Amino acid sequence: MITRIAVVGVASLLFSVQSMGAPSIASLWKARALDALDRLQVLQKERDAYEKRGTAVNSPEFRRLTFQAMIELAYAAHLDLKVAPFVHDTKGKDRANFHLLLKPAGGTMGLDLIYTYVDGKLFGAGILQLPENWKVVFPKGKNQILITDEKAEPLWFLFDLDDPLAARVYESTK
Repeated sequence: MITRIAVVGVASLLFSVQSMGAPSIASLWKARALDALDRLQVLQKERDAYEKRGTAVNSPEFRRLTFQAMIELAYAAHLDLKVAPFVHDTKGKDRANFHLLLKPAGGTMGLDLIYTYVDGKLFGAGILQLPENWKVVFPKGKNQILITDEKAEPLWFLFDLDDPLAARVYESTK
């Protein structure tokens, strides 16, 4: 797990020198990764409370917390120096790829969702890897991707194509 001290050091390096204008896309992703660490602490406390009551595994709320924790871990991975080369790469000075990697519990293969930026602007997103028994839906009229484990419905991972830093859990209605 990433320690808060190491993360603060990385963050201070990231934000200490910025050229004039808006922050770089990489800086925005690192800031979201820092936020993910804080969110993970809150989610862990909530999950611990469910486990103490003994209803954790069967609770829909516990499953929602688990899904959200998977999202936050995918963002936080951008701060781990060992994982960073797998979740962020650049192609020249004008193109960058950022991956969100979500691995299901007990699974050998995870989700690899990639966001590509060209000249500092979001170009598009793609799914490079999808776990077995997971499915993808592109809601009509929305710039979103919904992905779920078929066993986990009605919970979905919602990825916003207009704001890659705003992934969240979505619960569909029957």
